[in-house]
Amino acid sequence: MVSKQMENVIKALLNTRNITIKRKVNEHRRRLEQMSSGLELPKDVKSDFVDVNVVNAALFTQPDIENQRTILFLHGGAYIAGSIRTAQYHAVYISRVSNARVLIIDYRLAPEYQFPAAFR
Repeated sequence: MVSKQMENVIKALLNTRNITIKRKVNEHRRRLEQMSSGLELPKDVKSDFVDVNVVNAALFTQPDIENQRTILFLHGGAYIAGSIRTAQYHAVYISRVSNARVLIIDYRLAPEYQFPAAFR
């Protein structure tokens, strides 16, 4: 059995660890957003922000797409970083080479939302 004082020490250490993790995650997110901020989409790309079952999303289309195929694109970032904005250039490329629309879901990120919150 651990003493009450030791329980307090353990809680303080875990809290410090969580603060450090959140700080690193926020820094990673900021840098990712900064890296993608200079990328502009081609002028012929159409993007529409949509609501998919209460989840924000963006649909990217090209003017020469002839079919109604849609690719669901879950942006990278290990479920802790990334957004529609950081992934939109990749979505446009995928749309061009596949001749399909691309839908990016703006899923919830950890550590604010723990598994399986990103999928709900």
